[in-house]
This record gives sequence, C-alpha cells and structure tokens, in this order.
Amino acid sequence: GMTTVLTNDASGDGLCATWNTAGPDGIHRIASSPSAAGSLGSFYSLITQYLGMRQLEHEYKVMGLAPYAPDYGREKSYDVLKKMIAFEQNDAPEFRWKIRRDRFRYMMENLARHRFDWVAGAAQELFEELLLDWVCAGIEAVGERRVVLSGGVFMNVKANQKVSVLDEIDEVYVLPSCGDESNAIGAAYWLHAEGGKSGRRTNSCVPFKGLYLGRDVVEESITQAISDTGVGEANSVRRFDDIESEVARLLSIGEVVARGEGREEFGARALGNRSILANPKDFQVVTHINKMIKSRDFWMPFAPSILDRRVADYILNPKGLFSPYMMITFDSTPLGREELTAACHPYDGTLRPQMVEHSYNPDYYRLIEAFEGLTGIGGVLNTSYNLHGEPIVSSPEDAIRTFENSGLVHLALGQYLISKKLTHTL
Repeated sequence: GMTTVLTNDASGDGLCATWNTAGPDGIHRIASSPSAAGSLGSFYSLITQYLGMRQLEHEYKVMGLAPYAPDYGREKSYDVLKKMIAFEQNDAPEFRWKIRRDRFRYMMENLARHRFDWVAGAAQELFEELLLDWVCAGIEAVGERRVVLSGGVFMNVKANQKVSVLDEIDEVYVLPSCGDESNAIGAAYWLHAEGGKSGRRTNSCVPFKGLYLGRDVVEESITQAISDTGVGEANSVRRFDDIESEVARLLSIGEVVARGEGREEFGARALGNRSILANPKDFQVVTHINKMIKSRDFWMPFAPSILDRRVADYILNPKGLFSPYMMITFDSTPLGREELTAACHPYDGTLRPQMVEHSYNPDYYRLIEAFEGLTGIGGVLNTSYNLHGEPIVSSPEDAIRTFENSGLVHLALGQYLISKKLTHTL
C-alpha cells in the first residue's frame, strides 16, 4: 500500500517542509516549502531564544512549560505571535514570515509585559495550529491515511498528540529521534532498496523495531570497568543472576536505580537500557531525581515505560496507536494519573509512554513485569541516564563515572549492582 510521508524541520537543505507519497516504487515529492520564506522550526527556536534558553537545544523546555499558561495570558501573547508567521497555500504550500525583518525586536516591543509562561503557551498553540493545517493539507494532497512523520518539528510530542487524533489519519508513525542524525537510517533503507532494483539479491526489508543500535554492555567490559575505576573500594558491588528482579524490588521500596544493560539506544531517547528508573507512583522521586541527579528544570515532566498489555489501563488511545519510542503524548486515564503520577505532566495530565513490547527488549519487559508483580503497577518511570547537559551514558566507564558524580545510590550494570554505602535500610 501507499503511505503519506511528511517532513518538517527548521531549515533542512533549503526546504523546511515536504509532502511525499511513498510506495513500492519509491518516494515521490509532491510539494515543498522553502525555509527562507519561513519555517515552523525557526519560529519555535526564536521563541526559545526569546525566553532566554538555548536555541536548537531547549525547545523541549518551552513545550514542557506551555501547559502552565493561564488562558487569558496565553490569548494575549497569541495575538502578538499570530502576526509573525502564517501557513499559506497558494501555488505551493509554505510557511511565511509576516514580520519580514527584526523579528526579535518585534517580540521585545510587543511582548514586553507578557509573562514567560504566556509566551510559551501561545507559541505552542500557534505552532500546533499551523502544523495541523499543513498536515491536513498534505494528507489531502497525497490521499493516503497512513502517515509517516519526520524532521525536528516532530520532536514536539505535544503537537504529535494533536496530529495523531486527526480524523484524517488511520495510522501514524513518527520516526524516533527525527533530527538530522536520522538521515543515516534513511540512507541505509534507500541503499537497500536500490540494491533490490539492480537485481542483486538482498534480504527483504525489515521494519524498524528496537532502537537498540549502539554499543553493547558485555560482562567482561563491566568487570574491566569495575576494576579500572576502583568503584568497588568505596561502594558495594554484588552480582545477581536475576538482576531484573532485584532492581524491581529496589524500585518497589522507593529507591532510584540507574540501568546500563545491553545495547545503547539510537538518538535522543533512553528506552530502558541507558535509563534512570523509579517508582512512578511516588511523586517524591521527581524532586529527588531533579535535584540530586539530573539538575532538570522543575516544570519538566518525566515519562513512563508501560507494558504493552497494560497500555489501555493508563492512557486514552482510541485508535490503538503503538508508540514504542516516546514520540507522542496521550491523555491519561484516572488510573494512569494515580499509578503513574510521577511520570505524568503535572498540569495537563498527559503521559508520553514508551510502550514496551516483549520482542523489543525482553530483559526490560521482565523487569517491569517483576515490578508489577510487587506493586500491581504495569510501568516504571524512565528518564535518560546522564548528568544535565551531558550526552546519555554509553560505556560501562561512563555509567560508573556518572554514578560517582551524582546523587545516585544504585547502578545496575549488566548483572552487577553497584550501591553507595549510604544506607542501612537495604
């Protein structure tokens, strides 16, 4: 069958947005929008900069802040921002700057007395509105209700929620980590397809499943790292045949545990293998992780990893969408708000789940099942294992160094549990 492929980013290669049709005979572009005319990604980056945050890095903080804005304030800022950019469909669909130059000055002058949360809320609202107009027009132009989304704009998981519930869409797939780094994935699939055309026998195309494409953590590299770093001198190091059950036990009594296991995830998502895990029902872990470990901004929500068979208990998902990479938010059920409260957005009640299917990661699945056996809760809080501003840990050495330089008490590294000797409660 055919698929609608939509891409949207800040500037790309001179085009910031494309509509494409994809099928057995390849991908064909139907229309595109030049970045110079205006782009949604650039608009959102400008807002990020205006709010005193780092452009092309901290856009997610604006998105996390947006739900806190009260309606009256958001509406005031929206009226100002609405005059800056529009989506127009004349000969070609394009985003167009309506304030041609000195956009930053325009914002300084017209948003001078507007509170930061108003601006974030208004920017998110306008961004969603323009994106939805463009997506609907794109689906209509292509005529296919199966939709694939990629490009940095689709890292906005809240906008993805609005897209996912559109009547025009039956099925939606958001490429995980959809910045420029994902071009490598496209290139590999393209080369594979070209090989098939030239008559060389290639294996049939395998759908993209687990994102665990990186470096593996193997037993000998762990024992080597434990001895090289001397981490065992000041800390306790124990080996468990069933580390997953031990981690589940620790989580069930309110401990926070970092996990370095198996192959590293690709891109901007920790999916259980380079993660910090916690009990999602215990709201106190939010402050603990923010202060002691990650120095995160207090308004930012965490996310849960949920067993596939428990998804319906925790989120409202009328289309039964499968979202394994934390790329879409969903509204939570009352049980979701109660049992996953620490992994829920405190203000709008949304969850950004990693739906965990056994075949993607059997060990992680077993860990969450063991936690469920102890608590009845079919998910855990999962955040990336890194210090603020650093990349996600990769090697066992990274994992140990980050453990030593943070307030973490436990690190499950392969089958080993490394614990600081701070406490006698264990």
